[in-house]
Amino acid sequence: MGPTDDLTPAVPQLSMWLSRCTFGPRGTAVRCGVSGGADSIALLILAVEAGLSVTAVHVDHQLRPSGAVEAEFVAALAERFGADFEASRITVGKGSNVEERAREARRSALGSDALTGHTADDQAETVLLNLLRGAGIDGIAAMRPGPSKPLLGLRRADTEAICTAFGIDWLTDPSNTDPQGISDPRPTDSLLEPTTQTSSILCVAVRDL
Repeated sequence: MGPTDDLTPAVPQLSMWLSRCTFGPRGTAVRCGVSGGADSIALLILAVEAGLSVTAVHVDHQLRPSGAVEAEFVAALAERFGADFEASRITVGKGSNVEERAREARRSALGSDALTGHTADDQAETVLLNLLRGAGIDGIAAMRPGPSKPLLGLRRADTEAICTAFGIDWLTDPSNTDPQGISDPRPTDSLLEPTTQTSSILCVAVRDL
């Protein structure tokens, strides 16, 4: 029984959102990367509602002073929704490619089987970025739905709607605007700021590949 049971009648869309996800079997123990952004909060909520045994993992890269506060925010969400919580603090040394090294350190802290909150928007943006970089077919096949990326059937608007439905003010992911604010590996290139219509077209195109 998930802790969202008492709230489900007030959030009738929850079952619809869940039907578009690709979580593993009920009772499976999983680690979810939760930064406090809308996507990762939706991941936490839906994973619990899917009947998984969830540990919410917050990774603090110690690259900005708000890391500890963000960890407390995620810890409170984990408690609210009945998940375990784990805080991981990692050190990213000085040098070039800080963003990529921070991402690699985060992946290592989470573990190779951790669930992440990538959505259809992330999929489309990643494909577009890879194609612009000349990745060809390999770029088109960047991410596929599965137990470790269960939200690829959802749009970013869906994850924000889930947070709103539960009265949660999510944190703005600094990695979307500041290369030093690392969270999920998302494109930050200024070319990848499509309109809502363009983003929708990209998501449909990638889904139908």
